[in-house]
Amino acid sequence: MVGVVALGGFVVRQTTRTSNTAAETWVTRENRRPGTSAWRIATTAYGGVGGYANRVSAQIGEAVTLYVSTAAPVFHVEAFRMGWYQGLGGRLVWRSAEIRGEAQRPATVVKTTRTVTTTWKPSLHVQLSKDWIPGDYLLKLVTSKGQSYIPLTVRNDASRAPLLMMNAVTTWQAYNDWGGHSLYFGPNADPAARSTVVSFDRPYNWAVRQGGYPPVDPQAYEVCCGFVATELGVVTEVERLGLDVAYTTDIDVQEHPAQLLRHRALISGGHDEYWSVAKRNAVEAARDHGVNIMFLGPNAVYWRIRLEPSRLGANRLEVNYRIARDDPMFGKDDAQVTTLWRSPPKARPEGALVGVMYYCFGSDDDGVVADASSWVFDGTGLKNGDHIAKLIEREADHVDPALPAPPGIQKLLHSPVSCLGLGGRRASGPAYFSDTTYYTTKSGSGVFATGAPWNCKLYDGCPSGTSHPDKTVQRITENVMRAFAAGPAGRAHPSHGSDAASSSP
Repeated sequence: MVGVVALGGFVVRQTTRTSNTAAETWVTRENRRPGTSAWRIATTAYGGVGGYANRVSAQIGEAVTLYVSTAAPVFHVEAFRMGWYQGLGGRLVWRSAEIRGEAQRPATVVKTTRTVTTTWKPSLHVQLSKDWIPGDYLLKLVTSKGQSYIPLTVRNDASRAPLLMMNAVTTWQAYNDWGGHSLYFGPNADPAARSTVVSFDRPYNWAVRQGGYPPVDPQAYEVCCGFVATELGVVTEVERLGLDVAYTTDIDVQEHPAQLLRHRALISGGHDEYWSVAKRNAVEAARDHGVNIMFLGPNAVYWRIRLEPSRLGANRLEVNYRIARDDPMFGKDDAQVTTLWRSPPKARPEGALVGVMYYCFGSDDDGVVADASSWVFDGTGLKNGDHIAKLIEREADHVDPALPAPPGIQKLLHSPVSCLGLGGRRASGPAYFSDTTYYTTKSGSGVFATGAPWNCKLYDGCPSGTSHPDKTVQRITENVMRAFAAGPAGRAHPSHGSDAASSSP
């Protein structure tokens, strides 16, 4: 059955499947509750207020402190849980009283690392009651002068849900240029003035403009690297399907690596670019214990970072020097030196985990089916050589022939792309390819990597790419999610590719 619903002014073609549907879950029941598109902020309404939380995630029963600055006389907070909700994308869970506004003191910039940080006074404490169902939240700050967001993940650390969604908050923070500096640029888009350490003790700039990208809706948080632009579509798909899921962040994975073993699959939802050594070690250990992994975006595990404390707590500062000799850890603990993962002094190319490696940007090309016999294409009707329109948008990964790939890796899609490589050269046709891959391990785990951004193919109204879902991409994603939720995917679906490596992961 096909229905049509509205999503924030856009049209969604919703397909309800009558077979292969799991028993009703708490996710199904939750998404029957009244949804709303009021979580959205119009471009003209963005700004005039900024805020941040003292933690990236919390559990029910815990308190979260919000720090807010605005010249408006009062503000209030609206907490939206993000999901399917009849295609509207969110549900209003809580609304604060009106709170006196205050223009807080200016940020400071640490001269040596160009770290922007604040020492604001707390504005309010939010106690998470049982009404705060675990999931991904946007806390919308509302004033007469404008609006903005504070993202928050609500965890349930006792959950044994088959799927675990991991929010890439360190990547969001890397691109955040609030106060004039990010890990990419300083004022006036000057790369020489970039930060080498960024702080979570500041608001996100959801309207950031960097790197020559065209203007985008502020909800996109740049064109590549925030929750709405890279992860909301994945969350929407999981919850549309009613799959049992828990939520966490990459910082929580670093702090509590054993949590991964309580779940059958870890979902990296989008542009998951910045990884600490502890995070990578935790994910690889889980894979080697039979936990499946989905990478639903390109450019994963690209930059190595480490986390340090700020005045508000542990792991609030994100360190990324990029040049090995600039890092104070160089020659002292080379495994922690914050270069590319594929670079010296302790290279661990990302392909050994992901299967593919970041390759190029600026793409706008079709996906091309390379192995239609794979179970991931069940129900799609696709044949080898068939195209999925405009699947490879902006960035692309590939299996690097110069480096070992996991044994038995399957190239599910092998797509010619025209884009700028890491050396800045543009090529097309057979010179450049994007790969979507799958491999399995001795533990039975399966690792699926799209090699391209799929988030905007999974829901309607995406501000940073295609603005409508692709039913073929939705079906492929559903096939993988359901198989991965059932247990180690390699037992039922061993990979059988021809690209072998010298050793098994």
